[in-house]
Amino acid sequence: MQLFTENTITPILPFLLKPNRTRLYKTARLWGIVLAANLVGCATAAMVLVHGHLVPEARFESVLAVSRHYAEATALEHFTWGIPAGFILAALVWILPRMEGAGVVLMIVILTYMIGLGGMSHVVAGSTELFILVVRGELGLVAAVFGGVLPALAGNVLGGTGIFAALTYAQVRQEI
Repeated sequence: MQLFTENTITPILPFLLKPNRTRLYKTARLWGIVLAANLVGCATAAMVLVHGHLVPEARFESVLAVSRHYAEATALEHFTWGIPAGFILAALVWILPRMEGAGVVLMIVILTYMIGLGGMSHVVAGSTELFILVVRGELGLVAAVFGGVLPALAGNVLGGTGIFAALTYAQVRQEI
């Protein structure tokens, strides 16, 4: 139920305060578990979309068009486009506790829509698009992972964790 980038600030702040191997290992383990679970979910969703015939054919062609367009981007583009997407989703974590009721859902829709509208890359959403093509045999798994998933992940980490955690740390370092 958590996006990878929602698990950034809480483990990073103690690590920035007192960096050590144990905290680095625990943070990496946490991120690895969350990321792996999300990627399994993306692959499962892709298989259901391709083989489940849940979406009418005309609409599924649109899904394929979006997936193909996403797959055409270079690894560098996915990395670059992943930085602002990571920042936006990390900011969402700080915004949501101040929201109530339907405002929470609306804020999630607005910010995630901005990511799509801006053509940004997010490791979870983009992985589903790439895995759809993998399941259909239009894209190799290695090309999907090294050309899209890992570059988007790196951009999301830099934008969501690196930049946002550094800004947050600067703001609260006296308190922790």
